[in-house]
Amino acid sequence: MASIIRHKKGWRAVIRRAGRKTITKVCATKQEAQVWARGVETELDEGRHQPRGLRTTLADMTRHYLSYICDERASRTKRVTIENLHDAIGTLRVQEVTTPQLIAYARKRANAGAKPATILLDLTFLGTVLRYAGPAMGVQKESQSALLELATARDILRHSRLIGPSERRERRPTEDELYRLQAYWSSIDAPTIPMFDIVLFAISTAMRLGEIVRMRFDDIDTDKRMVTIRDRKDPVRKHGNHQRVPLLLFAHYRKELIDPLEIVTRQRERHSNACVFPYSQQRVSMAFRRGTERAGIDDLRFHDLRHHSVSLMFEYGFAIQEVALVSGHRTWDNLRRYTHLKPETLHNR
Repeated sequence: MASIIRHKKGWRAVIRRAGRKTITKVCATKQEAQVWARGVETELDEGRHQPRGLRTTLADMTRHYLSYICDERASRTKRVTIENLHDAIGTLRVQEVTTPQLIAYARKRANAGAKPATILLDLTFLGTVLRYAGPAMGVQKESQSALLELATARDILRHSRLIGPSERRERRPTEDELYRLQAYWSSIDAPTIPMFDIVLFAISTAMRLGEIVRMRFDDIDTDKRMVTIRDRKDPVRKHGNHQRVPLLLFAHYRKELIDPLEIVTRQRERHSNACVFPYSQQRVSMAFRRGTERAGIDDLRFHDLRHHSVSLMFEYGFAIQEVALVSGHRTWDNLRRYTHLKPETLHNR
């Protein structure tokens, strides 16, 4: 008879049979563990039970990864991509993950309009799930085989240009576009989100949207005009990568300096929340997209404001290392991707 043991993440069912490998599973409730154990024992008695590696599906692995392995602070993009993989190819068993299957999936995504960088991200996160959820679920051998198939598929897809790096964007907002956004948001009665303040703050600080909405009043040193950006994005250090950044006076809007501290003061007068901008990243992103649509602005994303800010700093004469102190980039190669100088500004130097 199966043993049902208390586990830190619920209840663990343990089934031991002579001459067989121990079968275990962690369930959320004791009743769920008992039901699962009875089902497996029945399969064993009737000779219908298959080893876990032969019945584990990608859906099982994505569920396990998101529930027990994925960091709770993981990006929304990562979670949504893995959930989409769950829906698209979740019915595949792990040993059915082959190079032809993955190529067919990539072509289907491309035919549906997905860009090479998007498909590459899909396959990258699929590899993450296989690499970590496989050993955790006891199907390491099968997941390693699937990873080899994935590596081969990526080589073929890269050669055929179905996957690849994202296209370099050089989009920056114009003064007229900013004015139209301001006019649209000013026309809204009692707006719930101070969108134009957020836009001006982004331009004057080069901060990402996620960093802006996480920022707290106690992260700001008004005397020294500094802000501590917590858990700043970094390719190696995922957490605890805090950075102190100066709140500079360099960007202009309609011939007036944008002062990020003035914007912070306005928010302090608006509410008593600990966060300067107490709104979810998704809400702000949707409001920005809606604003550009209503203002008749084509192909402008919130992240383009960060590109614009970095480019402005170079146009105003800041050195590479000075810009990097603000933007948080570690190398010139990464910083260069955010630099879209206007050739005519060289006359102003």
